[in-house]
Amino acid sequence: MKVVSVMNYKGGVGKTTITSNLAAHIASRGKRVLMVDIDPQTNLTFSFIDHAVWEEQYAEGKTLKNFFRPILDGSKKRIPLSSLIISLPVGGVNIDIISSHLDLIDIDTQLAANLGGGNLMNPKYSANVYLDVHNYLHDDIKTLKERYDLILIDCAPNFNIVTKNALVASNHYLVPSKMDYLSTFGVEQLNRNIKKFTEQYNEYTKNTDDKMAITPTILGVVATMVGIRDNALINANQLYRNKLKGLKFKIFDTYLRESKACYSGAPLNNVPVIFSSEKSDRTLAKVIEELRSFGDEFMKKVGI
Repeated sequence: MKVVSVMNYKGGVGKTTITSNLAAHIASRGKRVLMVDIDPQTNLTFSFIDHAVWEEQYAEGKTLKNFFRPILDGSKKRIPLSSLIISLPVGGVNIDIISSHLDLIDIDTQLAANLGGGNLMNPKYSANVYLDVHNYLHDDIKTLKERYDLILIDCAPNFNIVTKNALVASNHYLVPSKMDYLSTFGVEQLNRNIKKFTEQYNEYTKNTDDKMAITPTILGVVATMVGIRDNALINANQLYRNKLKGLKFKIFDTYLRESKACYSGAPLNNVPVIFSSEKSDRTLAKVIEELRSFGDEFMKKVGI
């Protein structure tokens, strides 16, 4: 089983679109896929589940909030992630999801407060507190290794405790990014902070006996919402793609074009774009072709 976090500091770069369409494509290839929505905005959740249905059937007892709440309340009875899985028939395949909840904002704040429980005079105790707070997702996700080939975690556009939980649980992270100044600058910031966090986390593991060092690696940057002219990136986008290459970032060969007409309607129908049937639309056909090409390239890179 491989675990991949989809992350970027900047919002609006296509993280949720990437996650939903990757999951759909890889499931269509016969692989067992679980999506975990850790973004309080719940966009991934509502890309697959109608909001009214979610409110009626899942909001109260079957979201990621229910996983973290007993931990924060100090309850001895934990809720396993497996009990929160929602199975969805989509486009003729089955895809599983663990739903997010707006209350994850408050949970993130409380998890950060729990780090104050470390005793700086006792390195081992401090290490245990630090590692426990960042290992909640990891410890439960590893129990699913016989059940899935791939777990995709759709992260919030931040680097808070829940996002760090996702990183600790992941083999790799994938960075969708627009090819513009702010977005590519965010990629550099994200990579630096992941490296810093990994070093800090692994330093704490030296003071414990039962926690292993982590080695999340960047799977690559995928260029999203790009402009295409004559079957090639427009110069403005190519400039920033070349910049990332010059900084030695791994870059996916496939890039994904801007097309609000194709992408905006998908969440309303709770079906990813890649499963759209309107093949007579030339732009939509190109979008689907790019998503499939990206999905195949992703599978090769991640090794599934």
